[in-house]
Amino acid sequence: MLVRVRASTLMGIDAIPVEVETDISQGLPSYTIVGLPGGPVRESGDRIRAAIRNSGYPFPGRKVTINLAPADLRKDSALLDLPIALSMLCAEGVMTGEDIGKYLVSGELSLDGSLKPVRGVLSQGLLAQRLGLSGVMVPAANASEALLVPGIDVIPAATLRDAVSSLSGCARPHAATPDSIAPQPADVDPADLRDVVGQAVARRAMEIAAAGSHALLFVGPPGCGKTMLAERIPGILPDFEDGEAVETAQVYSAAGEPPWPRLVARRPFRAPHHSVTTAGLVGGGNPPRPGEISFAHGGVLFLDEFSEFRREAREALRQPIESGEIRIARAGNIYRFPCRFQLIAASNPCPCGNAGHPRRICRCPPPLLSRFARRFSGPLLDRIDLSVSVLPLGGADWSGAVGGGNPPRPGEISFAHGGVLFLDEFSEFRREAREALRQPIESGEIRIARAGNIYRFPCRFQLIAASNPCPCGNAGHPRRICRCPPPLLSRFARRFSGPLLDRIDLSVSVLPLGGADWSGAGGGETSQAVRERVMRCRKTQEKRYAGRPCRTNGTVRAPFSELASHLSPEARSLLTRAADRLGLSGRAICRVARVARTIADISGEKTAALPHVAEAIQYRLPDFARQPDEKNEAAYRA
Repeated sequence: MLVRVRASTLMGIDAIPVEVETDISQGLPSYTIVGLPGGPVRESGDRIRAAIRNSGYPFPGRKVTINLAPADLRKDSALLDLPIALSMLCAEGVMTGEDIGKYLVSGELSLDGSLKPVRGVLSQGLLAQRLGLSGVMVPAANASEALLVPGIDVIPAATLRDAVSSLSGCARPHAATPDSIAPQPADVDPADLRDVVGQAVARRAMEIAAAGSHALLFVGPPGCGKTMLAERIPGILPDFEDGEAVETAQVYSAAGEPPWPRLVARRPFRAPHHSVTTAGLVGGGNPPRPGEISFAHGGVLFLDEFSEFRREAREALRQPIESGEIRIARAGNIYRFPCRFQLIAASNPCPCGNAGHPRRICRCPPPLLSRFARRFSGPLLDRIDLSVSVLPLGGADWSGAVGGGNPPRPGEISFAHGGVLFLDEFSEFRREAREALRQPIESGEIRIARAGNIYRFPCRFQLIAASNPCPCGNAGHPRRICRCPPPLLSRFARRFSGPLLDRIDLSVSVLPLGGADWSGAGGGETSQAVRERVMRCRKTQEKRYAGRPCRTNGTVRAPFSELASHLSPEARSLLTRAADRLGLSGRAICRVARVARTIADISGEKTAALPHVAEAIQYRLPDFARQPDEKNEAAYRA
């Protein structure tokens, strides 16, 4: 007996119709699938056999031939398990086949006969609507997704027995109507724009960009608020309009990317790390899968540290920005992925980060500045609608308010999650390795995109680094003279970029001891005594930040207004004057307030007073990029 069941397979985000033809004839028991099946389909035989038997049905003991039409289209998805099983049971006479041709069927079978959620159900519903079918039969976990498509009947099935009963004329499981489905609330509320101090021009540009979905580039020194501004764009974007979320939900459904199998509740905000590959950014692989630009469809793609992305990855954005769609060609097929996103990028103005700073001097030589400027091609910059210079605020303004590989594996920063990452000889690390720390230090998480998947690794670590002051190691030594020539000192200072140094809270100069100090028998405090003070301080912070994901002064996500509320008036005044005098960035001001709060907690004080802020300020990293002083230069010439 020959039975046909309507099914589908995914090509990009689109569902392509597939007809499952099953014939059971006399002959030795065998199970054959033809029609260009992929790996998951070829392996389905044992899975389907166990599911049928464990559901209480007999498995055919004759020759079983299954054809997947069209034969020239590769079928790579496990969602064909249920159509194959139903077609075999119908051909064996276990169930009637009156209604089986009216529905598009999909589902992955477990060995016990239960149905697992499958990818691309929304696309399958749209395909059934386009083909004029009565509806779809899907796993129960995908029913809410299928109900987004109007005008079709949705039959949810939790097990193979449910599917057989529904298509045999028995009472069908109840499926909720579209009106009864509410979008799942987002896990975290978007950050509020009121946390941003000042930056009137940048805020205005954000409003214009959000209103018209324009591409926006923030350029400014480190710590002036570029990332903070971009992270608040989701809070000012409108909700999805009727029908607008369907194509975005299609992308997440076809890729199986969270919040799937839940529905997409808000416009997406994607922020990949700058180590992302071109395939991870725009899509690729074999078979191709959507990239970050498609996951940002209908929302925002934020590229922080834009200058650090690979050149080929940046340039690959040019055509998708214009067309809102990317088509990836592989042998015999074209895969279509929508990608109408709003691009928000942030970059430093130069390698040291101080170009255009009102109180700091850029020490980058002209050839280095020229190479930095050539990272951005003219055709790419021509596609950016708004470019805003974000400058640091003065102290008075503030007073008012990594891993890798294929497949990727966690790196040292993730192995140090919840602990300490110690980088000895910090100046000798590769520059790209040091600079890759910038985003993880801020976010406490790294997302590595490869073709087809996004890999998330937590990395909320405490960074401890050690470095010599110069190549010879004698700069600042009380009894030795540094012999490094000024050009060598300048090159050494440029190993540490301004954006990276701005993320370090405390810097301490460790000077050598004299002979008399070493000859003494006395020692310092024991580790136990210091540990007790640290534990008391941590308990104080846990009470203060109870209910938040991060509960330490250095990691908690809090606006400056909250941090400043713990400062006394005198301490706040000192921080304001220090910000103006030292040219502290916005990030540096917040970090000084955090360190002062910790110093006050160690002392058992409820408010950070003037001595606490003064001590925190003295730990700020000095200008590493300063020119060699006269003493060193004179010694070198001598």
